[in-house]
Amino acid sequence: MKFSALPYQLFNWVPFCDVSTVYVLNCTAGDNANKNNAGLIIRQLSAQALLKLTAGAVDFTAEDARKLAKTANCLAAFIDDRLVGYAWFRGGHIPADMNTPGAPFRGFDLELGEAAQYLFKVYVDEQYRGYRINQFLCQALARRVAAQGQELLVTLTAWDNVAFRKSAERMGFKSIGQCVEWTFKTKSFYLFAKEEASVARYAAPYSVGGRRRHDDRRRWSSQTHFRPL
Repeated sequence: MKFSALPYQLFNWVPFCDVSTVYVLNCTAGDNANKNNAGLIIRQLSAQALLKLTAGAVDFTAEDARKLAKTANCLAAFIDDRLVGYAWFRGGHIPADMNTPGAPFRGFDLELGEAAQYLFKVYVDEQYRGYRINQFLCQALARRVAAQGQELLVTLTAWDNVAFRKSAERMGFKSIGQCVEWTFKTKSFYLFAKEEASVARYAAPYSVGGRRRHDDRRRWSSQTHFRPL
């Protein structure tokens, strides 16, 4: 697998620098779904049902549910009525605090095009990894997106998350570049992947001068401290 250019590797080694790769899947380009040999059933699930099924056994599942329940939807994968994985998704505005690895990073603020949905996270139970359940979840979501008359599934993943990147590329996701955030004296600075209006627009939630207004779209990616790559 080819990695990005050396500058991104250098960015990724800096302790206060977060590098994410932007991936896009064309959901209408044809169904390349793998044959489901695992007896997998996928259905939409509420956050409350997800928490009940996990019974607090997985701490970050509860964190996901608290963070995403009011604004995102969940697809869950089952084998013999056992929950084995889930994926969170939504469209529209993606606030930075829903798209960050945590302190000291503030995250990447996105505004999706009307034809796109954003994939926040895919989780698979450790006992069931290696069966490509994450791919089945993403493919089910892609079919759902296409059935709703939309075209694109967008996601960001850590630049060095090789396992997910390989999996995403097997499913047909294409990289459109990297987003970089680095922190200095409590402020965040950004570089963004080249914008594609049909996919997403990018805005820094905090600029050198302070908090950004999300509705000031005319100025997105036009200022030197968060220029497009």
